[in-house]
Amino acid sequence: MVENSINIVIETSQSRETMTSIIHRDVNFFSYRDPIARRAAIEEVFHVGVVWFDFDGTIHRGHDGLLARSSLLLEQMPGTIHHTEGAPSICQNMVTQRWYAVREGDPNASSQAALVQGCDVAVVEGKKIKVLWSCVDRFDEQALPGLGKGPSQPIL
Repeated sequence: MVENSINIVIETSQSRETMTSIIHRDVNFFSYRDPIARRAAIEEVFHVGVVWFDFDGTIHRGHDGLLARSSLLLEQMPGTIHHTEGAPSICQNMVTQRWYAVREGDPNASSQAALVQGCDVAVVEGKKIKVLWSCVDRFDEQALPGLGKGPSQPIL
């Protein structure tokens, strides 16, 4: 049975450095093409009970859900690399970070030339992300047709 609620522990805020490191590692776990390495990165950055609300309305739970979803997205975006843009915004145990993805090796790589551009919002508990929202502001529909859409859209 899938739970329809999220419990967040109220705790002392992490340092700015810790929160910045966590959100940068969130964006950077997409750089791991190998599923075993990506799974290790997921376990390091994300709470075991993580819930990911993704841009297309899908919801993914736990490390297995994040691995499955990230694998689908990486298949749909071959040869891309994700970058953070600007400094994160931090409020207690919540952090936001703008990001973009470009073709790896593109000499003109910038947010203006991005194939995908968006923002992540994360709630951190115990130095790991417990809740994640990923927003996509825009993506190149010709280069990435059907981004995010898989054979089915289950709630994992």
